[in-house]
Amino acid sequence: MPKILSIATWVIVIAGIFLIAIIIQLRKWWKRRRDGTYTPPEIQESDPTDPEVRQTRISESQTPYLSNLELHGGQGKEQKSKPQIPYFSTPPLIPKLIPQPFDYQAEWWKELSRWYRHRKGWRCEECQISLRSDHYYLHTHHIWGTQYNKPKDLKALCLGCHAEHHWGLRETKDYKRFIEKYGRQWRTYRFE
Repeated sequence: MPKILSIATWVIVIAGIFLIAIIIQLRKWWKRRRDGTYTPPEIQESDPTDPEVRQTRISESQTPYLSNLELHGGQGKEQKSKPQIPYFSTPPLIPKLIPQPFDYQAEWWKELSRWYRHRKGWRCEECQISLRSDHYYLHTHHIWGTQYNKPKDLKALCLGCHAEHHWGLRETKDYKRFIEKYGRQWRTYRFE
């Protein structure tokens, strides 16, 4: 009888160690997902310079997103829903070396900015104004400077809130148009 008990004890100990190892790996994976540093294996193995892979990633990011009204054939009222999840949940590829001065017209930046703003539901993270119908006035702000481009270092800001961080934006025609169009609504959200 003691021999059977000891074998069962060893089986339980080994199963416990195996379970702890799985939990540790899951926690590491979840932390990388949360921090925006996780890349699925199929993307890690692919060559980012390969035109076919690059075109697939770009076309996924530029696929139009349908509203509830469009999804249900335009019948009935549009129901309020949570922001839609982009077709790929990992951020687009970011180059290792980012030339300074920063090029806001670079394709990788446009793709990353669009992905990030979509991930935030086309809503300003400071004043919560929704710019789902007017994407032009929602900017992607670098919190710590242009050399930091991971999702944790970015913020989706409407033009009004972005101008609070960069005073030079207040002199632009875009800022004046934003204030004409959304000024009252923005002030209500911003200064409540």
